[in-house]
Amino acid sequence: MTIQTVTTDKIPPSPNPFSLGVKANGFLFVSGQIGKEPTGRIAEGFPAQVRQAMENLKMIIEAAGSSMDWVVKITIYVTDITRMPELNSIYREYFPNALPARAAMEVSKLGLGAEVEIDAIVQMN
Repeated sequence: MTIQTVTTDKIPPSPNPFSLGVKANGFLFVSGQIGKEPTGRIAEGFPAQVRQAMENLKMIIEAAGSSMDWVVKITIYVTDITRMPELNSIYREYFPNALPARAAMEVSKLGLGAEVEIDAIVQMN
């Protein structure tokens, strides 16, 4: 089995030791993405953070040579589970057709004060 890391210069580097994505055995595993803008700052407000986290996922997936159409599993971490209806309305924009399998959970804190973090498993097309 070959393992390949995925990078993109469209997302600011993290001081933490992890790969944005790892391709292995026909799948792409995308590390959790928060609403970190290209400037390195966290987007202001929950909806903006959700949208930026989804855009970050999309950029990594596309840098790996796949697309959002091939996402098979999403995990969502939020600091306030009552915000899920807001998240879902934005989420549907990224998955207008087939929805991936998904888990969502409330956590007490996320890195850099983020309110949402999203990771993904993607089949390579």
